[in-house]
Order: sequence, then C-alpha cells, then structure tokens
Amino acid sequence: MLNLCNTGPLLKRRQILYLHDLQPVIIPRNFTLAFRTWYRLLLYTAGRSAEKILVNSHFTRLELQRHVGLRADKLRVCYPGSEHVGRDSMSEHALSRFQLPEQPFLLAVASANPNKNFAVVMDALAALGEDVPPCVIVGRTDQRQFGSVTLDPERVTHLGYVNDEELFALYQRALCLVFPSFYEGFGLPPLEAMAAGCPVITSQTSAMPEICGPAAEYCDPRDYRSLARAIRRVSKSGARRTAMIESGLLRARIFSWHMSAYRLLETIAKTAGTYRSVAASGLAG
Repeated sequence: MLNLCNTGPLLKRRQILYLHDLQPVIIPRNFTLAFRTWYRLLLYTAGRSAEKILVNSHFTRLELQRHVGLRADKLRVCYPGSEHVGRDSMSEHALSRFQLPEQPFLLAVASANPNKNFAVVMDALAALGEDVPPCVIVGRTDQRQFGSVTLDPERVTHLGYVNDEELFALYQRALCLVFPSFYEGFGLPPLEAMAAGCPVITSQTSAMPEICGPAAEYCDPRDYRSLARAIRRVSKSGARRTAMIESGLLRARIFSWHMSAYRLLETIAKTAGTYRSVAASGLAG
C-alpha cells in the first residue's frame, strides 16, 4: 500500500508512507488537541510499522529521527518537482480579471494557518513607510488570519483565490515572492516562484535554505525588521534581482518530477522485492 498524503493505516506493515512535515508536533498551538493526539499516534505507530517512509526534504528526515525516533534506514528523501510551473506557457490574458498595481509589486501567498506568518509581512510593509513597493496577496478573503490584520488598500491588493495559471502568471509579474513561514517541511511556493523566474525572500528556518540554497534572500521570520531589510535589498537593486532570477532558475532545475517518480518507483520495487537496476527499468533517461 502506498499513501502519499501524510496519513495511512496505523498497523499495516506492508505500506509506504509519504510524510511531509511535523507541524502538529513542532507547532502544537496551531492545531486542536484531538488532531495533535491523532497525528502523534500516526507518527509513532504507523511510522514504526510501515516498511518505508518517504519524506520531502532532508530537514523532514532529520525531524522524524529527532522527534519521533524513526530509524534513518527507513527514511528516504523524495523531493517534489518544479516542471509543472510551465514557465513558457503562461497566457498573457491570465491576469485580465484583476486590477493589479502598475508598478512592480511584492507577492505574498498566505493562508489562515498562523504558521504562514502573514502578520509579519504587514509589519514589514509598515516599517518601510513610503519607500515600500505595493503588495499583492493571494489567498481566500474569508480566512481568519486576514480578518485579524488591517490591510491598507493604498498599499495592499488582496486577490483572494487564484487558479494555477493565474498564480504562475503572478510569479512572473512580481518583483519578488515574500514567504516568511515559520516552519516548512518543503515549501512549494518558493520553488514554483524560482521556476517561474521570480526572486524569493523566505525564512532562514526549517527546510527553506535546503530548498532555495543560494538563490534566495533570507530573513528571520520572527523579526519584521529583518524582512523589511530583505525587501529593501531586493527592490532597490536591479542587479540583485537579475542575479536572483538566474540562480533561481538554475536551482529549480534540481527538483525534477521525473526524478521524483524514479525514486518513488525504486522505493516501491525495493520494498516489494522486485527491484531492477535503473538501466533495466528504462527510467534513467
């Protein structure tokens, strides 16, 4: 049995679990007591009974060893890919239904989850004063986190929900992506942004340095002044943005769905006892 979405039967041994992060363990205040209890039971029971555990980063692998006590030989990193962004296929009409700022804008992909740290973005914008670029926010407009933060309509455009094509077009239009999340097992928006040619400002914590490497500008997610300084560095230097775009495109190519599929199939075959070599399987191309 293969389970790709952070859950699975508790006691089944012949299964492979894909675990994405340990947020309920590391940031328990963001979850109900019932969910935290169930998730710990999943990790400690299914995590030990499953034959193999796939994870989305070396960071998550170490977290499972440190906090759950899973054996290193049971854990295998299987990165997501970036090709789905389709950088050359964006329609010029993808954003026609929105009224976007005319000048270059910051892009924030936010949600109701406090882990996404949306409030620090607003504090950083306020700290920049009149010098701040406009900010475009993507995320449903009825979420609790947005309701608790005052949005300046002169400074912030909240688009609400967008589809994939619109999101990728926004990556291409944006001055940079601002993603100061506290904790990520992987962090897909920064990878998508880099693949679309969008500079990334993200947290210096959890998996973000592993995923973005030297291509991103980093900030302390607990300090809005750190984020404000990073925004100023990127927005004020065209040369810096150009270098970040080039290094981001190169970085994104490391993360391939083809390689993800190969590692997944290889893990299944080895676990089932039917493993063949890469050359024999025809997946090495």
